[in-house]
Amino acid sequence: MTKILLSVCLCSVLILAISTDDQYHTHDDIDGLVDSKTKSNMTYREIMLQFADGYCAIQEGLIYQDKTIIKTGALMIQDHPAPKSKPWNIMKPSDQEGFKQSLLYYDEQIHKAMYKIEQSLKTDDWLEINQNIHELSKSCVSCHMTWQNKPIK
Repeated sequence: MTKILLSVCLCSVLILAISTDDQYHTHDDIDGLVDSKTKSNMTYREIMLQFADGYCAIQEGLIYQDKTIIKTGALMIQDHPAPKSKPWNIMKPSDQEGFKQSLLYYDEQIHKAMYKIEQSLKTDDWLEINQNIHELSKSCVSCHMTWQNKPIK
């Protein structure tokens, strides 16, 4: 019986480790990140507005303690398309390399936060759900504050 229980635990840990890494959607290079998304006719700005709508839905779901609304907002962010042109083209050439690195970094941070939100939604611990949503917010706001005034006008 102990061997069976140990085997089940070991398999569970391995499955969790494999699925956890995959949940973060990490990419080694910026082209891989952009290519992983469905191409759209949206501008980068329009996609960021879609992120804002998704985040507002997440906040509304938190206020109403409605997990379905939170999941809907999360999907708007997680499943966003690629813009019609390369995202870094909105920046002047001297800022493009830094912006590319930021996109890779914040994409990973956002997906990590979203994974934690998804996991916490399996509980009824609204304080934990709120904390995980706050982690998402910190990534969104940090990226926005860093880059909001740098696009080419």
